[in-house]
Amino acid sequence: MIDTRLEIQHHFKEWCQKNQPLIEDIKIHQNILPKHWQQLGQDGLLGCMIDEAHGGSGLQLEHFTDMLTEIAYHSPSLALSILAHSQLCADLIQLWGNDDQKSKYLPKLALGQIIGSTGISEDNAGSDALSMNTQLDDDHCLSGHKMWITNGPIADISIIYAKHHNEIKAMIVELTSEMKSQPLEKLGMKSSPTGRLSFTKHPISPNQVLTQTGHRILKSALDKERIALSAIPIGIMKRALDEMISHCDIRKQFGSKLAGKQLIQDKIASAHTLLASSKALMQSTLKQTENPKLNAATLYLHTSQSALKATTLAMDTFGAMGYMSDCKVTELAQDARLFQIGGGSVEIRKLLIGHLLTHEKAY
Repeated sequence: MIDTRLEIQHHFKEWCQKNQPLIEDIKIHQNILPKHWQQLGQDGLLGCMIDEAHGGSGLQLEHFTDMLTEIAYHSPSLALSILAHSQLCADLIQLWGNDDQKSKYLPKLALGQIIGSTGISEDNAGSDALSMNTQLDDDHCLSGHKMWITNGPIADISIIYAKHHNEIKAMIVELTSEMKSQPLEKLGMKSSPTGRLSFTKHPISPNQVLTQTGHRILKSALDKERIALSAIPIGIMKRALDEMISHCDIRKQFGSKLAGKQLIQDKIASAHTLLASSKALMQSTLKQTENPKLNAATLYLHTSQSALKATTLAMDTFGAMGYMSDCKVTELAQDARLFQIGGGSVEIRKLLIGHLLTHEKAY
């Protein structure tokens, strides 16, 4: 199993090295174009967790996190969009869809012929997802909106959560251009398009609704999402550390390399420790089967905060250049900022961990 995992890690690393032109093209366009999605699909990056019977490679979560870490080293934006497509959309259809839904959507998602997303948050329902206002009425019509949706402006389908009386339903919605906004301007993750989805009395057939209650799907999906999301900060930290070391080996001040300055080595050592502890916690979380909610929240809290600290340390070592927008570590710091609020805020993660340890709710 270890040898297989190492082989898969090597495969993804080779893919990234070989496909630098594609990664650069995505950065230039600040978007992931249909041709990019199709290549990602053909190369097997979109169907990693989809069963072989539906066109995927049937890999495990640990392989998916390995892939996201490697891609995030080169492009956190691309890693984020792949996660939204593969884990938040395709994986939910695979786990909770009926046979018709699986055969209709999974092969196309695996090949990048259609782009996936998921819609949970709203303007007034972010971390408090259960306070959503989007409704599925008794005539099976969907009305409302979803906000801050990764892949929203370019997606073909989305797993949308909506209230039906006192129950939450999760459904597959085939998106039209009228439902999608233009990409929103963001601090970071600029090549991963984010937007708003709007629905006005949109008819939903019973066969579009997933087989389990939306509340149950949402709870299980969030645990898995937090583990998958943690892979991206780890990739960001790896790149930030490499950029730090490379810069400090070249840059001289007061007649000697920055790498030879004690206070600079303090920053490098601190960044390395943040990365090493995050990687170790990731491996521990992937192996543990008990307390999945606690483990996932703890992992994501640690990796997200570590990435913000590590990229800040990297910016410091670059001095004034670390404040320039065209500096790689500055870009990484902007990307890392997302993980303080995305996938449930840092505060929510802390409250969840506290609740699980004390059995007392503080929210």
